[in-house]
Order: sequence, then C-alpha cells, then structure tokens
Amino acid sequence: MNNILIDIGNTTIQVAIYQDDNLIIRHIVSTDLNKAEGDYYITFFNLFNAYLNTNISHIIISSVVPSLNATIKSIFKQLFNVEPLILGLGFKTKVIFKIDNIKELGSDIICDVCGGIKKYSYPLIIVDLGTASKILHVDQNGVFTGCIIAPGIALSKQTLTKNTALLPDIDFNLPKNIIGKNSIDAIKSGVIFGHALMIEGFVNKIKEEYKLPYKTILTGGNARIVKEILTEKGYIFDDTLLLDGLNEILKKNI
Repeated sequence: MNNILIDIGNTTIQVAIYQDDNLIIRHIVSTDLNKAEGDYYITFFNLFNAYLNTNISHIIISSVVPSLNATIKSIFKQLFNVEPLILGLGFKTKVIFKIDNIKELGSDIICDVCGGIKKYSYPLIIVDLGTASKILHVDQNGVFTGCIIAPGIALSKQTLTKNTALLPDIDFNLPKNIIGKNSIDAIKSGVIFGHALMIEGFVNKIKEEYKLPYKTILTGGNARIVKEILTEKGYIFDDTLLLDGLNEILKKNI
C-alpha cells in the first residue's frame, strides 16, 4: 500500500511516499506563506512527476500552519486524485496525552510521540529542533505528560545577528573550539554550543527529577546542527521520526 504523508511546518514542508512502513522518497521545501497555490503546484508537480502514476491509497497531512492546509490539500488531490486527511483530535493514536488542554497540542508533537513510542518504546525524551525547540516527555507508562518549548536555534541566530549592527551573520557549521578567536566563530559557539548545552541542561534536569531510564531521541529540521555534539552524549538521531509517527497514525485510522 502506497501512502503520501505531508508535514507542514513553520519553516519547511516535508512530503514523503511510504510503501507500508518503508520510506520510498521524501522531499523538503521551504514554507512560504506568500507563495501562490499555482507556484506550490508547479513545485510539487516537478518533485513528484515520476510518481504521478503510482497507485496512492491515502494522503494524510500534519500541519501547524492552518492557513496552508487548504492549498496543500487541493494540490495533492489534483496530483493524485485522493482526498487528503488532515490530522486532528478525532484521530486514534492509542497514546494517552495527560496535559491541561489537549486542544493546544500541535500535530507535530502528536506525530513525534506516536513515532517515538512505536520505534523506541518508553520512557522517552524527544528533542525536536525546528522553528521552535521542543523537548517532549513520555513517562514509564507511555503517557505524554508535557513538554518544554524554547526559541529554535535559527530564531536565536536571527535575533542576535539581525538586531545588532556590528555582528556578522553566520552559517551553521560547527566551530572547532568553544572559545572563538574571531567574531564569526564566537557567534557560532554561542548559538550552536549554547543551544546544545541548553538542551543538555533541560534533559539532565528531567532525568534528575523523574529518575527514569530514558532513551533520548534527537529529531527535527535543525537537529543536524547539533547532531555531532549530542550524539556523542548518547542521543539517538532520527531524521524521520515525525513522518514515521504520522504513518503509524494513518495505519490506525484506515
């Protein structure tokens, strides 16, 4: 069975074709609220042109950008002649979400948790680095009990370099040393090592408070920036966790 999974995030849109549990192809494009539907259509037509005759059974969308839902849904219905589903609160997940207001829960978090439990069991700490940096907590009973949300690493860089006249912009290559000998390396160290140390601090605090034998998963579009630092600390890098979770949710609802 071939299905299309779409993740609409604030920074990027991921689109993947899964054959049962196997990822066949994935493309990632930038999220642009000013882009016309016709331009998005051309982008996705070109990316998936070789697969337009593939027999697609289902299409499901996870989105944290509601204003793009209708556009993306319309495009993929035209391309594959399948009515896309939009992930919402009515979907079965078989996961307990024990938080104050379930309506506040983003579909990206739901997918991460479902994917994490399916692939790694529990207890779990999931570090999802996107536009925002999210640290998700799944306890020893497989219950999602809440999370930490902080500004993402790209937002942190943007705030520093765009609001200061004398500081240069930087790329996200890891500096060789924590102490920078020039402005660029000093900023890289502050932004990249600083973000990694923030994550480590939060994760260590969670472990100290709950005293559980966690697996700690690193995922999200910006995870690659701190991957080298955190995988050395035992973090498991999983680039497709959200999509795998969305695929698992789809299977439970068809």
